[in-house]
Amino acid sequence: MTMKTTESVAFGVPDLEEALDYYCGVMGFEEVRRNNDWIELSTGTLKVYLCPPDGHTPCLNVDVDDQEAAVAKLCENGAKVYSRTESEVFVEDKYGHCFCVSVAQ
Repeated sequence: MTMKTTESVAFGVPDLEEALDYYCGVMGFEEVRRNNDWIELSTGTLKVYLCPPDGHTPCLNVDVDDQEAAVAKLCENGAKVYSRTESEVFVEDKYGHCFCVSVAQ
């Protein structure tokens, strides 16, 4: 089983619009898309997602071929699942770092 990070990370920010102004105005990033929960920014190589703070950011994305096996392996080695959606499993590793485990597409 292979786990590979993607070129994306989520940052929790208290005010999405204020953070958008900062990251675009000060750092020169560009808004790519958004929904009610997050804003995606183009930064060059890395995609940055601005989202409300939930105590689990920054959060890196990890693509896997077998999500359940990957999550089981992580949990057997000290990680904890803290959230699930239909297609993503969010885990905190034993060092407190957060990962979104997704099936590679």
